This record gives sequence, C-alpha cells and structure tokens, in this order.
Amino acid sequence: MGKTSKVLHMGWLQQRVPSLLFSVWVPRFCVLKLHSATNIVLLHVYKTEDTINGALLSSISLDLVYNHKFHKPTKIPFVLEVHVPSGPSVLFALQNAKSYSAWTSHMQKADVHLRSASASSHSTEGKPSPRTNPFVEDAGGKYLGIFLDASLHATDDKTKSPVELQLEQILEAWTTSDTSPGDWFVNGRAVTALPHNNIMFAASPFGWLWKVLDVYTTKPTISFRWKANGYFTGRFDKCLGDGQLLVIEGFGHWHEEKQELQLFYNDKTLIQGLQKYAKAVRSVSTLAA
Repeated sequence: MGKTSKVLHMGWLQQRVPSLLFSVWVPRFCVLKLHSATNIVLLHVYKTEDTINGALLSSISLDLVYNHKFHKPTKIPFVLEVHVPSGPSVLFALQNAKSYSAWTSHMQKADVHLRSASASSHSTEGKPSPRTNPFVEDAGGKYLGIFLDASLHATDDKTKSPVELQLEQILEAWTTSDTSPGDWFVNGRAVTALPHNNIMFAASPFGWLWKVLDVYTTKPTISFRWKANGYFTGRFDKCLGDGQLLVIEGFGHWHEEKQELQLFYNDKTLIQGLQKYAKAVRSVSTLAA
C-alpha cells in the first residue's frame, strides 16, 4: 500500500491560545501534510518535535488561510490566520519574513486558498478587545496586575510602607502607558516613547510587575532597590518569545518635584539570555527547514 500523505513542510510556529484573562502565544511544532486520497491539506500541531511518539494536539484542515504581514489586533508581524468554519480562527505567528515566505509558498503549491489580509484583520479570534491584545496600552494595567499578582505573588502578604506603595504605583503608571507623566530614564538614557524604545518592553510587551525591595533615602529624592517580573512574549532579534519568566533587579531614584524617574539595572544579563534563546530558535529552524 502506498503512502496516503505527503509532508510538505514542518517547523516551529507560535500558536495563539486562550488563557485565563487574555490569549497568549505558545510554541508549537507544526507539520504541513497533503493527504493524497482526499487531496486535503492538514496542519498537524504537536507539542514537541517528536512527531512519532509526541502528543498530537490538533489537526486543522486548511481550506482558507489569511496571511498577515502585520496582524493589527495582536500587533504581531508574519501571522497566518486559519479559517475554521465551525469556530474561531486559529492564529499562528512565524519567526521572520523567510519563514513566513516558506510556509505560504508551500501552502500555495498545495492549492490552499491563501488570501492576503489588509491591516484591518478578518480574525474572529476572541474579537478585538483589551483582553486579546498583548500590549499593555490595550490589555490594561488592571488585567495585567491581576494576572501577574495571582501567578507570582499569591502568598505575598507582607505589609508595605506608604513610600514603597507610592513607588510601586509610580512604576506601574510609568510603564503601562504610551505617554509618560514626567521624565523617565533607564540606565541614563531618556525613554521618550513608552513602552517601545527599551529592551525591557521589547521582550515583555505586556509590561512588568514591579516590587520595591528597599528604600534608602526619602524626599526630595527617594533612592530605592527594585525587582521586576515579566514574560518573554515579545520579539528579540526577529524571534518571537516563548512566554518564559523574566526577572530583573536594579536601583532607582524618584525626584517628586522634578517628576523624574531614573532606573538602573544590568541589561547585559537580560540581553545575553535573550540572545541565547534566539540562537537556539534559529538552530531549530535550520534543522527543521
């Protein structure tokens, strides 16, 4: 008996999966297959690269696929939106333009109906709302605070001083809006367009949960030590993050009269970790290509 299916392409994609408060991007190993008997193209979605013994999460029939060079509802480039007649569309994000071109090319050769989407998405995935957008300005600091607080500090009931609470409120206000209420500097450099001009927010576009650990001096300039937790759901070196926890610590100064916030931290540790991840992703993509 001859083969009933043919592998057309395979590799790692990021699938958008519903979560408690908002959808998240989750890495999935995907295999594009053409079933000869029915001439149906299927996308098999696995949890790992083990397509023999590993868990097959789903098999999606590819009839109509919208290809987005930029998907406006999620603000993510290189997205394939798979139309599912019986339910909401399924979104898959690709690492870069090369991967995007390879996947769409193989789909076209298999006669999958590809439709180029405009900047306004056709997506039915969750309907555009604050709960489905990965950026802080749309997701809202309230949802972000509830989610991160529940997952990271469920048992943290320590009483905080008024100064610590004030500083944490200031940090939250500065980093959950595109417009700063004053001057903000990170490692001596002014941040002029929040939150997109800083590696912290490129890596964790949902934002960060801030915690003041110590306060050394008070007014007029409050000096303090801080810790921040985020999730790698953004992009680094053209690679989409895998949602892993990011933790950074540093020092800061808040001058109330000047409305000036200065934060200092060792960004080399964060960058080296992101570089290591990007290198691993490219290695996997090369092997799977």
